[in-house]
Amino acid sequence: LIQRRAGSRNALIAYAGSAHLVLPATDDPALLDTFIQALATDLISKPGKNVSAVIDQAKRLLAAEKTPGTLLLITDGADTSALAGMDKQLADSALQVLVLAAGSTDGGIIRDASGQPRTDSNGRPQLGSFDQDALKQLASTLDAPLGSLTLNDDDLDWIELHAEQHFQSASDEQRELHWKDAGYWLCWPLLLIAFFSVRRGWSVNWMAGLLLALGLGLQPAPAQANALTDAFFTRDQQGRWAFEHQHYPQAAALFVDPYWKGVAAYNAADFDLALASFARLDTPQAYFYLGNIYVRRFKFDQAIAAYQQALKLQPQFPEATANLALAIALEKDTESAEKNAPEVKPDEIKMDKAPGKGQSKKVETQQAASDEQWLQNLTTSPAKFLKQKFSLQDQAGAKP
Repeated sequence: LIQRRAGSRNALIAYAGSAHLVLPATDDPALLDTFIQALATDLISKPGKNVSAVIDQAKRLLAAEKTPGTLLLITDGADTSALAGMDKQLADSALQVLVLAAGSTDGGIIRDASGQPRTDSNGRPQLGSFDQDALKQLASTLDAPLGSLTLNDDDLDWIELHAEQHFQSASDEQRELHWKDAGYWLCWPLLLIAFFSVRRGWSVNWMAGLLLALGLGLQPAPAQANALTDAFFTRDQQGRWAFEHQHYPQAAALFVDPYWKGVAAYNAADFDLALASFARLDTPQAYFYLGNIYVRRFKFDQAIAAYQQALKLQPQFPEATANLALAIALEKDTESAEKNAPEVKPDEIKMDKAPGKGQSKKVETQQAASDEQWLQNLTTSPAKFLKQKFSLQDQAGAKP
């Protein structure tokens, strides 16, 4: 499904008796695949099927994306005792829910796309079944279409069709609301202006517009300012133009606003300038970026403090929550690696040459080529990280 939705943003939520954000919305299929492969039934210790918590998580993610979206529930059943009032969670929401039954109605063998039985680590066929009645009640309560896994691509076509129809319908509704609120009363003053503009002796002076177009067309560099652009655009407006065209170093130099200067510098990998810019602000987004910078510099205690401050200012901040858990896991992993590092002592020291006659030579230790390579060498696996993260959240009352 993710491969077919290339370029689209997908988020991942795992749930049992509690719901947990595995990965915020991303368009990176490789990153999604890494965490999907890490999912297992033992990651969440709290048993159950808390669909209500999943809907809350999905609504928070959708609010951050500011766009219509679809929640695909892949499940084998539902807790029918918890369905009361669940339909109200979707009232006035741009979230569509689809229910996809995983397993078979008779508890038979699960087969892959080629029809071959799926086996576990011991080579035994995997058995699966779903509670058809419970899923029908869940779908009816949420007014959600109900489908099931198929051996061909019918299930994928079904999902994409409903998702595209919902997105188109919700987008049309938003456009209609936009035009209804567009201010029809402005037609009268515009009509009056048009009336005076055609009177004898009246003319429109296009010189200012021509000068502006000429100045934009003759700029020597995409993000370099000149006297003409300075006359019509502020430094922040010029910086925004450079930022949208991915000229991040120029944008960082042009921006006056500390937040946008920091974001541009962060994208340009100028972390010193980004750190100085974000340090001037007291907003959750600024603390989020500060945490990211500290993680890149392996200052995990400062990163944790920055993420915690971001969540204090904005409790509903999925990205900060995920990065905080990652920073805690990396800090513990680093401390464990340092404690368990063996002390290697030489068995014997031999002098090749007499003292004073040898040649000194500077020996450089091999280091990681990049921050990313260093992070990849840590022993924390995605599954271990998720299990620790889910456990900490359940202990804290499953707060996001």
